[in-house]
Amino acid sequence: MAKRLTEFQKQMQEVRKSMKEWKDVRHVVMIFNCNDQYVCESCKKIEGEHFVNNIGEIDNIPEIPNKNCTCELGCRCWADWSTALAM
Repeated sequence: MAKRLTEFQKQMQEVRKSMKEWKDVRHVVMIFNCNDQYVCESCKKIEGEHFVNNIGEIDNIPEIPNKNCTCELGCRCWADWSTALAM
């Protein structure tokens, strides 16, 4: 499980780096789950788009694996990020 956490932390470092280089670009972190009968309520709640307008907001994004996960199979959430032109 530590490997997944490390991958998530690397992704958030990439977002921070991108935000420093592209100040006029809006960033979004998307959290996904397996969307099956084993996904717990806590993992369902963190799924979706988390918009990041400044570097400080990255700390508000739920960490993966989800610390509050009660899934029978363990947390199977994953994250990805993207950019879009600021509005």
